[in-house]
Amino acid sequence: MAYPARPTDIGETIERAKDLSASSTDLEITTWARDDLGGQQLIQPIVKAIQEADVVAADVTALNFNVTYELGYAIGLGKRVLPLQFQAYPAEDADILAIGLYDTLLRQSYADADGALNHMARAETGQRIATNYPADPSPLFIVLPQIKTDDITSLVSRSRRAGLIPRTFDPGEQPRLSASQAVKSVAVSTGIVIPLLDPARSQSSVHNLRCAFVAGVSHALGRPTLLLKKGDWATPLDIRDEVETYHNDEQLQALFTRFAERVHEAKYAMPTSAAGNRSDLSEIYLGDPAAENEEASLQSYFLERGEFRQVLEGRTNVVVGRKGAGKTAVYVRARDQLRDNRAKVIVDLSPEAHQLKQLKDVVLQALAAGSKEFLLSAFWEYVLLLEVCAKILEKDQDIHKRNHKLFEPYQRLLAVFRADPVTEGASFSDRLLKLIDRIAERHRSTFGSKSSVDLSRDQLTNILYETTLPDLRSAIELYALEKDGIHVLFDNLDKGWNAEGLEETDIIMIRTLLDAGRKMENDFRRSGTDFHCTIFLRNDIFEMLLSKMADRGKLTRVLVDWQHADLLKQMIRRRLAFAFGTPTASLESMWNRICIPIIESTGESSLDYMVNRSLMRPRYLLRLLNYCLANAVNFERSRIEWSDIELGESAYSTDVITEVDLEIRDVLTDSHDVLYAFIGEPKEMRQSHLLSLLTKTIKAEQDRMNILLMLLWHGVVGFRRGRDELKYIFDVNYDLKRLQASMSKFGEDDPMLQVNPAFWTGLELCDAE
Repeated sequence: MAYPARPTDIGETIERAKDLSASSTDLEITTWARDDLGGQQLIQPIVKAIQEADVVAADVTALNFNVTYELGYAIGLGKRVLPLQFQAYPAEDADILAIGLYDTLLRQSYADADGALNHMARAETGQRIATNYPADPSPLFIVLPQIKTDDITSLVSRSRRAGLIPRTFDPGEQPRLSASQAVKSVAVSTGIVIPLLDPARSQSSVHNLRCAFVAGVSHALGRPTLLLKKGDWATPLDIRDEVETYHNDEQLQALFTRFAERVHEAKYAMPTSAAGNRSDLSEIYLGDPAAENEEASLQSYFLERGEFRQVLEGRTNVVVGRKGAGKTAVYVRARDQLRDNRAKVIVDLSPEAHQLKQLKDVVLQALAAGSKEFLLSAFWEYVLLLEVCAKILEKDQDIHKRNHKLFEPYQRLLAVFRADPVTEGASFSDRLLKLIDRIAERHRSTFGSKSSVDLSRDQLTNILYETTLPDLRSAIELYALEKDGIHVLFDNLDKGWNAEGLEETDIIMIRTLLDAGRKMENDFRRSGTDFHCTIFLRNDIFEMLLSKMADRGKLTRVLVDWQHADLLKQMIRRRLAFAFGTPTASLESMWNRICIPIIESTGESSLDYMVNRSLMRPRYLLRLLNYCLANAVNFERSRIEWSDIELGESAYSTDVITEVDLEIRDVLTDSHDVLYAFIGEPKEMRQSHLLSLLTKTIKAEQDRMNILLMLLWHGVVGFRRGRDELKYIFDVNYDLKRLQASMSKFGEDDPMLQVNPAFWTGLELCDAE
């Protein structure tokens, strides 16, 4: 039994339960009070107790790193775990919700020693979270924090350079990490990277608790684990001997290199089985909800739609879609398929390992409005030219030596490229950070703390360039004549945004990037080279961008949002066919192998039930299905039952509430936690009632109307036109004006709205009386 040292009443109550068990039951309870350990190595007796236990109970009233680590370690060993909550203290619900681990582990409450003892006496052995999964093609799992400093974000690029395809948990993409997801991510990986944060850092508590759980699971499963901390600060006792400390980039590189060698060795020596019984469902891999985590296998089941062909053919400037609609999947597959043409130069840029925050905060905030656009337009053109140049030099490093037409142009290109010290960076991320650092330093030395600075052309040149821009452009244009075109793909721009939401500077940054891309398309085409620049953006951000652009008609865009449930089902069919190795099997036959076909309470197909809760987003459908699948595996069932769907939907609904709330906040920065205003309300309500619920936190009437529009736009609520007709945004081709017109015409003065089923469980909504 693990419990925190404080509050002391928790330990006292647990120890009384232990004493009671000795005299009244056959139950043998072992606790590990810190004072009993003397001079022993701290973790060894705890590990021994966990290994010998049938059930491992843990008090999670006060969230504690060591207890969380021990809980993860027990789960990794295949033990039945029993999280307990002491009723005498308020549960830390906000942190529990944010972390995502404990609220999916079914905590049991107790008020006294008898209550704690009763829970432990009734705990059944054998029920556990499964750990036996087939190895994934992506061998590395990295736990990222919400706020990513340069050293943290470099871990992804270091992984790729070491030949290790990384899978990440990124709270910027998925705010919560469930216990089953954490365990599966570790179990399918060959190596685990866990960067701990100094407790003084913002949001360190939530991140470090996630790290504690992942570290416990990883150590129990025997995975090579790199626990990192920057600086000299005291780490929790359970993992103190396992943590590697670094102070600078060179030390981090050395630590990571040694770790990468261990992972490569373990990759080919990894055991074929893990702790616990085997379930056939555990062998089914349906992919990861985040496309960047399934790059190695995505080609096997990617569903090509017409929008994808437009990207391949360079017929669009912007690919837009909601978060989770599959933009990154299109980006990954377009990149890989375009690369098949070896004569074409493909430049794929994704800020997964860097942020643009320093450029915004240090430089752009001090510039006058016109100078911001002036600097950013030149900045993006320079960045894109440098990256096109870097890709050509990398691609033709050997070829140019055997081709007399390429040799001289290549040497000229190499000389111009190396003239700028920022090109010493090994990756796009490194080069971009070096360039931003240089801009910031030169800005400080030139203007100091001045604000509203107007830049002259000479000042811009001095701040930004090291290489003569015309020389760089002409060298690339000349070399590109020997190529079959250039295609730039730019994804994940939102990685550089502040957690508080989108700022005016972000819009300027996106607009100037689009302008730079179009300018380069025109310049290269005039010189005889086919050039395309495609940028991937969230749909709501693109709508904001359009509202601030005078020449919006010049942009060509393609929408990747999903409108038809049958297409989502086809996506599931392709993934099931890949998992079963039966490419021609019907969806129904494969689905019935993994899940009950019908939901008895509603009479609808179980697949329709899940699709109807997906907000028409592939990521959400996969996440819900993976939650249900994980529950069935944990309980060693042969297929998903209704109880697994109930548990999965509960965790999933909480995730969706958190994520959609953050998406709304990105656009309406003052709208914090608006969805929680609907807790306990009816599933259907009049518009007037919905607006009244927002009155407590949103005072201005116009602000409440803006939030209503966002709720409609995100599919949180839909309009009930009649008894059997319900319209959400995805039922009207994502046309908000059309949905509003329908509400105005058929809803009279106070239309009836329904909350999307995805939110029912998490918001505890009830049926209308």
